[in-house]
Amino acid sequence: MQKLRLYVTASNLLTITGYSGLDPEVSSADDKSSSRNSGKFPTIGLDWGAYPRAKSFTFGLNVEF
Repeated sequence: MQKLRLYVTASNLLTITGYSGLDPEVSSADDKSSSRNSGKFPTIGLDWGAYPRAKSFTFGLNVEF
């Protein structure tokens, strides 16, 4: 074995904010049958019940012989 490389990356691990909802990033509704926001424009102060961004982890190992 000549080279060994181990790597780890992570995204969206922590959000520090005073926002009381699930996701501080404003989302828009794309439910066309509803009289709510048509999904074209974000609505300040309303997150339309959006789920928070998912945490993601990537692990890798490179081995060269």
